[in-house]
Formats: sequence, C-alpha cells, structure tokens
Amino acid sequence: MSNSTLATLAGVPLSAHASLAWDVLAGAGPNMQSFLTERKAAERIYKKAPGPVDLVMGAVKVEKLYITSLGPGDDPHTLTVNVIDRRWLFTRQHLVKTYNLRKRTGEIRVDGNKRIEIATSTSAIAYASWSLNRGKPWKFKEVVEDILKTLGLKEDEYAIPDELGKDVNVQDLDIDTSGESALEGILSLAGGIGVWCDYEGKIVIKDMNDGTEANEMSSAEIIGGGRIEVSDRAAERPKEVRVLFNREVELRFDYDEDEAGAAAASTTAEEEDRAPRDMQNVLPQTDINFPGASRGNWIELVAYLNGLPSTPDYSIPAHAPGPLDIAFLRKSYLNPAWPKYLYVHDTNGNIDQVWSRRIQTVRRCFRRVFRINKVWRDKIRQFKAYRTSVVDIDTFTRGHAEAFMDYTAFPSERSLFVTRKDSDRTLEGWVVEGYAEDLDEATPAPADVGVVDPDNGIISVSLVTGPYGEETDVIPGQVDGLPELTDVGTAYGMIRGGFPLKTGFKVATILTCIMAAPNDNGRLHEITIKPKEIEPILGHEVGECNGPPLTLRVGGSDRTSARFCWIDDHSAAIDEAFFEGTEWPEPTFLNKDEIQAFAEAAAAQVYSAMRDKAEGSATYSSRAARPVGSISGVSHRVSQRGVATTSLFLAAQIVPRDFAEFLPASVRRVLTGALIP
Repeated sequence: MSNSTLATLAGVPLSAHASLAWDVLAGAGPNMQSFLTERKAAERIYKKAPGPVDLVMGAVKVEKLYITSLGPGDDPHTLTVNVIDRRWLFTRQHLVKTYNLRKRTGEIRVDGNKRIEIATSTSAIAYASWSLNRGKPWKFKEVVEDILKTLGLKEDEYAIPDELGKDVNVQDLDIDTSGESALEGILSLAGGIGVWCDYEGKIVIKDMNDGTEANEMSSAEIIGGGRIEVSDRAAERPKEVRVLFNREVELRFDYDEDEAGAAAASTTAEEEDRAPRDMQNVLPQTDINFPGASRGNWIELVAYLNGLPSTPDYSIPAHAPGPLDIAFLRKSYLNPAWPKYLYVHDTNGNIDQVWSRRIQTVRRCFRRVFRINKVWRDKIRQFKAYRTSVVDIDTFTRGHAEAFMDYTAFPSERSLFVTRKDSDRTLEGWVVEGYAEDLDEATPAPADVGVVDPDNGIISVSLVTGPYGEETDVIPGQVDGLPELTDVGTAYGMIRGGFPLKTGFKVATILTCIMAAPNDNGRLHEITIKPKEIEPILGHEVGECNGPPLTLRVGGSDRTSARFCWIDDHSAAIDEAFFEGTEWPEPTFLNKDEIQAFAEAAAAQVYSAMRDKAEGSATYSSRAARPVGSISGVSHRVSQRGVATTSLFLAAQIVPRDFAEFLPASVRRVLTGALIP
C-alpha cells in the first residue's frame, strides 16, 4: 500500500488509500466530500473540527471548509473524514424577513368622473414603513445583500454583480425559512442567477447566461476526458412563436319591455346562428305544480304570469281586479300594499301563503333580474360584473359594470327644502332619461349590477340611493302623471301610491365576458412573433431557426388578459368577431401595446433558452477553475498515482431568464403592480 501524500487537509497529509476528489458546485446548498485516510491522520485532522480548515490538492487550494464528522474506513487502520464548504452554515440558520410589504393606508380613492353611487372606489396602497430599506423600497440586489449579511457574511466575503436583478420587482416578499432556502428563493425570482462558493470561501452570485464560461476553457483538454463544444440548436429553435392570451370582451345586452310586458327583442328564435344581444326579465319559479317548469327554475316573468291560471287549484280573491299581469305590476309598483291586499288577503283577512310567495318574488324581480339570450350565454364561459378598463393599476381594480335606464328618484324632506327654494324642478320626483340607443348619449343609473347565476346568464340590476340622503327611493322607469311639487308639510310619500309606471321601459348593461366558443384556440387572442422581432430585446442575434412553430400560453392573471371594450359604433364588427372569428375592431383593443410587449417577452424567454452554447464535459490539468456562466460544476481529482486533474461540466439545459426582464418598465408595472414610492 502506497503511503505517498496526495493532498493535505487542515495541514495534515492525506495518504493514498484511494483517489481524492473535491467538487465546486453551483447552488445555495453546500458541497460535502469524504476523504479516506489513515486513522492517526484522521484523528489529527478532527482535533481541528469544525474548522474552518484548508484543503490542498495539487495546484488547487480550497479555503474555509468545515469538518463535520469522522466515519468508518475500509479497515481498522483507516477512517473517513467528512468535509463541507461554508454554505453549511446557511443550513443551520433560520431567517424571518419581510421586504416591501404592501398594505392599505386607510385612504379611499374614488373615480371622480362618475356620480358617487356608481363610482369605483379603491383602497390606497403603500408599502409598510417597517418593511422598507431606510424609508425606500428594497431593490433586488439590496435584498440579496441583506440576506447574505444576515447569514453572517462580511462585505469582503461575498461578491454581487452591479447589474444583478435590476429589472426584478421585489414586493410582498415574506421570508420565514432556512438560510439556504432563503438565498435560493430570492435568487429564483430573477431567473438565470446562480451562486457558488469560491476557493477562498467567498460567496459569489453569478449570471448563468453571461457567457463567461468560455474563459475557463482556454487550456488544452486531456484526450479521453470528454469534450466541450458549442451546440447547434437551429433545428430546435422555432420559426415563430405563437403566444395565446385570455380574451376579456365587453358586450352590451338590452332589455325592451313593450306594452304587453314581453321583451320585444326576445321574439327572435334562439336556435338561429346569430341572435340579438337581448335579455329577458325573469324570476325563479315559485309554484310546486307550475306547468312546464319546476320550482326554482328561471322563467320569463311574462310566461310565469301567463301560466299561473293553468296551475292546479288556481284561484284569486273575489276582490282582485283579475289575473296578475304586467299592467298591474306597473300600476301598483309605488304602493306595495295594493297587491298584498288584493291577492294575498281574502275577504276575511286571511293570508294565502302561496300568493304571498308569488307577490314577493314577482315584485323583487320585476325590472331587476334579467337573463341573457340563450344563443349568447351558450357561447360565454363567464360573465363578470365589471368593465375591462382598469381604474387603479396598483390593485388592478376594474370599473363597475353599468346599467343605463330611465329612472325616477324621490327626494328626501331635506332635498325638498333645497329643491323648492333653489331649483326650477316642479315635480315630486326627479326623472332621469338615462337610456339611449347610443350609450355615448346615455346616463349611467345609480345601480349595482351583479351576476346572480353565472351558468345561466342571470344578472341583477339594483337601483340604490346616494350616500348623502338626497333620495328616499330610486325606481326603474318613469312615473306616469308625476304630481307637481308641493309644500313639505303636505302628505309627502302618500301621493305616490296612485301613479303607475310608464310603459316602454328599456335597460342596457355592459358586462365583461370570457368566451367559451369556439371550442379551440380561436377563443383566445393570438400574437405571432418572428425571431428577428425580439433580437433588439435579447441584445444579440437569435441565429437560424428551422424548428416547427411553438405555441405557448400566457395566463394565470387578469393582468395578462387581452381586454376589449364596448363601442356602439363597432357593434356589428364585434358581433362578427364573436360569431365568425374575424378580427376584433382595433379601437376596442384597450391594452394592445401591453399584450404585444407580453408576447415579445414570452418569445424572448423562449429564444434565450435555445441559444447555441458550449455544453458537455472535459478534463484539464489541475487548476482552480470557476463554475461561472453556465458551468454547473468543477471537479478536482487526485488519483492514487498522484495525477491531479480538473473537470468542467456544462449542462445542455439553459436556465430561462426572467419573463419580466424583457418587458418595458411601464408594462412590467402592469404585470407586477409595483408601487411608485
């Protein structure tokens, strides 16, 4: 057995019982190696545990290693010394840190372009002062540096590139984990960023895509020890990248109540390929034995009223004016006691529970609950009661869905005083003609629009009073024969009971919809990117691209949806795009520039990970090679004969760069919601 010295550990020679190796690996986790040596030598080394100690192998010296344990050898005369680099210390610490935490300030922002009842309000957002870096938001490089310092490193014990993560947004970053996981987690936010421990024990943060690996391959390779060459990935790189986005589109739906009460536009056969964007006034059917509809089914209000006389055991009190119909609902709307007295109570004053339930449901849904035309709702995956426009980019709050209708507001006594003295109004109510065929000429009503049943296209439109006590009630439609304004001391509130609602009520609303048809990629928004288009973003030529086209999806967030608004002048083109798959009218595309930037960034990320690069493994004469650039590891070996070599390993796979890195700053803020301090 040879006793020649192959290397020294902690100044103690390691005898040649086996070949020796030390690997320099990239990553936040430590590298651990075992050295088999004579028992006496191992015991001398262990007296210096845990360290730090140095390892010398040929021309290579590795500093600040730690001895963790002694293990069994091959025989009674040998032991194994287990050694680990200084990243081991990271695994023995737990970090609790918070960076740039967003919180509500308590202030409310209100869209000042709309009346207060329907204005969209958002909570102002700011960074919590205790989570900032001396009053300023933390930058990515500063966070990495703070973590390294918290792990116990001094400024001369780590190295960070000046431009590290300059485009990475740090926000709502909570760390509550081990030091190793904390460092690995923060570096993963940037993409293509690695870390290694150099030969002096310094922690080095590196850019794995900077091409510096070429500097470590300048010497001659040892024949038979592998080969490193630049790959040719032209056949893999796609000729084009097709990027798909969710499409959010605004659609206008109208309800037109003719004198008979039926929705005038809903007479179109729903089996047709194309149907009007109309709605029906509906309610959940309340009778157990109603013909053709089970209890709880949504049914058109007129169909329900017309079908009531056909229900088993149907009857109405003798003092009722006749079967319940739309005309009576309009006449009695301002006096809810009328239908209760005429239909719910019999001549002896007894309450009919069936009629009570009917009257309550009918009055609750009249001119308030609507169902989208079946042809349209069968082509829509989701209805959303908001607009596609963004009111607040910090929280990505959308504008509320709006309803346009004629309505009447009845003033409070306070408003009557003001109106009587300071206004030219002469009627007991304020009539607003809010509906118009062209919504540019319409006035949004003070209404909450909500989605009641998204699967069946049921929405509600509920009129609300303002926050300042100016009205006591707001009702849908105009009042026929509204009386003149009288003194406040008159029987205000009672005079309304005898005045019916006018016929011809109309309402329009705009909803944001997610398409369900066609059942393929056609329901998504597609942008095609050619390689030459993204070369300015990458900063270098892409190279030849002979591979088949690549299709990918950008999704998972409303912030990356293609958003299209409603414009009446383009209604025909919107219908055509929805049913025939033609191009959407360009004026309706709200965030065209943002979506183009997202598509280019997605394509740039793809091509950056398919560039031609050096890959493979090779062996050289012993030297202190560094795992920089795309080098994943360096392995130092000393054979039992004393031959020292160094091997480099370059993975074929490229770690993708961060998607946000390829975005303009303004679009990056849309994606991340980064606050401007």
